Amino acid sequence: MDIIKFELQNKHSITIEETNETSIISVSTILYIDCNKGVTTVHTIDRNINSTFFLKEFERILKNLGFIRVHHNTLINGRYITKIRHSNGRVTVFLQNIEISVSKRRIKTLKSVINEKPLID
Repeated sequence: MDIIKFELQNKHSITIEETNETSIISVSTILYIDCNKGVTTVHTIDRNINSTFFLKEFERILKNLGFIRVHHNTLINGRYITKIRHSNGRVTVFLQNIEISVSKRRIKTLKSVINEKPLID
């Protein structure tokens, strides 16, 4: 069973406890989080961590820290957006060199979050 918690005293870190190990990651190193076949993967700058924790819970915890739900299975760290491409009615977000599709119903949310405040500290 996975446990996720905030450690605000440590510059926003997340602890993910799994069966055999515990991973402590800084929120600022998370590029994006996606879910595929019941496995949620946290993609950081230097590694990927698999979890059975629901993406919805990651979203609840991280939404006030610049994270944006861009698809039913993807949550991105808005601070890493380097480009947004509009082509043939589709929107794609680039996080460094990683390309992520934005669902049609999430485009409005993405635009409002980006226009609302600067994403880079």
